[in-house]
Amino acid sequence: MVNHIFAPIALSLLHALHIQPADYDTPIPEYVVMSLIVLVVCTILALIVRARLSVETPRSASAGRRIAPTTNPIGFGIKDLLEENVAHGGWKYIAFTGSISIFILLSNLLSVFPAFSAPTAVVVVPLACASLTFIYFNWQGVRHHGVGHYLLTFAGSPKTAADSALAFLLFPVELISTAARLLSLTVRLWGEYFCQRPALHHLSPACSSS
Repeated sequence: MVNHIFAPIALSLLHALHIQPADYDTPIPEYVVMSLIVLVVCTILALIVRARLSVETPRSASAGRRIAPTTNPIGFGIKDLLEENVAHGGWKYIAFTGSISIFILLSNLLSVFPAFSAPTAVVVVPLACASLTFIYFNWQGVRHHGVGHYLLTFAGSPKTAADSALAFLLFPVELISTAARLLSLTVRLWGEYFCQRPALHHLSPACSSS
């Protein structure tokens, strides 16, 4: 239905960018449509929760806190996980980590409903989420330490001559390790969807045990 309405616009845009679509009949892939649906649902939920968090209505605010997955009594919310891993100041990263976490959660759940599919089942979507996360945490590192000091963290922040000698070996290893996170995070996000599908539990003991 989306391609029936918007295919001419999409084809014009792709031709302007000199990109050849894989299928001229459906130039807008299904995962793009499903991702937009998740985005709309996330926006609506955020507006609902935001309204419930109004300071003028304390009871509604309490209900909104129970709905928003930022924190909860058992300590397994986004804010709780950030404070556990980042310690003080983790709340500063809730906007990004919370948004992308909720997007991935709702994307995985979308396939439960008839006529819908999970956009995270297509590796391009987890790759996009992983790329954004990769750029974000490196940008935060540069912002916090500065370019020079952030690069030194890859060498163990040497302070002595012995540390500097070791830094020549440590620096390329840490660079490769950090770059590999883009691939590892993509695979983990992509695999998480399949591990959450009950139909695949009997095919994968690893998924069943997790």
